[in-house]
Amino acid sequence: MYDLSRSIGKGMMDSYTDAQKDAVREYVSKNRWKDVDAGQYGYGPHEMTVSEDNQVIIPEGAPDLSQLPPFVKRFVDYYYGMAKHERAIGAWTQSTVQSFVNFPLMQFVDRVSPRPILMVAGENAHSRYFLKMFTKKQRIRRNC
Repeated sequence: MYDLSRSIGKGMMDSYTDAQKDAVREYVSKNRWKDVDAGQYGYGPHEMTVSEDNQVIIPEGAPDLSQLPPFVKRFVDYYYGMAKHERAIGAWTQSTVQSFVNFPLMQFVDRVSPRPILMVAGENAHSRYFLKMFTKKQRIRRNC
């Protein structure tokens, strides 16, 4: 389970400060106009790195895997290696991010209750916090 709107809008593990969230929105907004003026899309990551001084950092070329956490390395190995199709561009448009920031995908997840749900996440999964949030919302709904 992966809540892309949360990780894109709040940073992985909800790590963005309010100023960093604003920096991402501003960066995406400016790039959207650059795309319009250029007549083509700019591509980039969907989860952006933001420095402590609130500057969005977009790496050039392939990421340096030695600097990434193991789960990201496995992701890159899979999607840029075995799963990459020859015609795939391998990136998101830079303006795609804005729709995820503005649309919280799990906003109404509490409406699933009281239906049975099976959710599985590994004990050490980096995305386990999404499952915990989902489970907490389900409990709140059941207790209403």
